[in-house]
Amino acid sequence: MAHQVHGTSDHQREDFEVVADYCRAHFPDVFTAVTANPDDADLAVYRTSGESLDPAVTARFPRLRFAFRPAVRSERQVADALERLTNDRDLWSRQGVKIWLFGPQPSGRILVETADPELAAERLAAHYPEAVFDVRHGYPKTPA
Repeated sequence: MAHQVHGTSDHQREDFEVVADYCRAHFPDVFTAVTANPDDADLAVYRTSGESLDPAVTARFPRLRFAFRPAVRSERQVADALERLTNDRDLWSRQGVKIWLFGPQPSGRILVETADPELAAERLAAHYPEAVFDVRHGYPKTPA
């Protein structure tokens, strides 16, 4: 789950992808995301645990400054939950839970925009106990 920030240079995007690929390959159970341009570093690396990832990434990429940030789930766990949620969209619609938008956040949470956040939050948490949701009020998206 590589999250890009608009306005990054080609060089920054390359660093961003190389670091994300390295983390995916060597730390798939703890790596969540890389974001570009945090205030205090070149890149932010989100992970569920930093015991082995943080020193390895710092040593592997010595010219970059990193901000290591906590995440509640790994990229792999988020992807699995997103796949289940995608496959269950009709189920939620039949149950009156109108999900307008959903997607991953660098923190390992899944953002969900819905017509009824309270109802959706309760039902999603019960149906997907392995996921952590950030449920907000949203509106149907119309094509531009």
